[in-house]
Amino acid sequence: MHAFGSGACAGRRFAVWMPCLLAGIFCVPGCKIDSSVPDVASCDDCDAPDRCENEVCVRAEPTMPGDAGALDAAQHDANAAVDASEAGAPVGRCEPGTILACFDGPAAAAEQAPCAPGHRTCSDAGLWSACDEQVLPAAERCNQLDDDCDGSSDESFDLQQNRAHCGACGNACASGQQCCAGECVDPRSDALHCGACGNACTMDTACCGGECVDSQSDADHCGASCVKCAEGQACCSGACADLGSFQHCGACGNACDPGTQLCCGGSCTAAAACGA
Repeated sequence: MHAFGSGACAGRRFAVWMPCLLAGIFCVPGCKIDSSVPDVASCDDCDAPDRCENEVCVRAEPTMPGDAGALDAAQHDANAAVDASEAGAPVGRCEPGTILACFDGPAAAAEQAPCAPGHRTCSDAGLWSACDEQVLPAAERCNQLDDDCDGSSDESFDLQQNRAHCGACGNACASGQQCCAGECVDPRSDALHCGACGNACTMDTACCGGECVDSQSDADHCGASCVKCAEGQACCSGACADLGSFQHCGACGNACDPGTQLCCGGSCTAAAACGA
């Protein structure tokens, strides 16, 4: 049974104006009935944009086709609701004090530490707060933690070649060094990584200045330490030798007879002749 009398028809209205005589029900002219919504008992149940009249909650006027401003406002509210929904935030008013779990990142990330859900709280004004105390995915860092919450830690870093994290997070190579196979090496002198990682020098060669050279005979890079021999010396079997000695007279390995000869002018000569 529909209400009638002075004032509104107990808050029930049609979406458009209709004659007050409808289906045998008598109403005061100008009333509207909305059969699509339940009766609202009192103003305690009113929410904007409804209003209270004579202690009865009256439904808001429907937007008429010619009201462009109202249509724009309605469209703006609808768009805002869609945006909020897509962002994961609840839409609409809420009961003050209500608390909901929330997470603004990918759902799967919420289950991976250090990520963690937060919570939204309904304010005294009936509005939801932002998602507080949540921990969202971050850019991966080399720290043995799963910063981006994808189930793997430090996967963005090659500990075998990364100079800033060589062999382990935070183990940085010094200036001039390279990270080769998880170790900091000097490519200018490392025989296993000469000039570049994995470039190993062969036997009888040494890594000198980033190049593999003949360490047994090169007077400029003699021996494993790449020593530069002095003037008048030669690199003999990896060691700098005086070419005026009877062991290397004039050339590496040219030994004079220690009992009868001396090295004179780079050649082995009889002791008497050398003395003369």
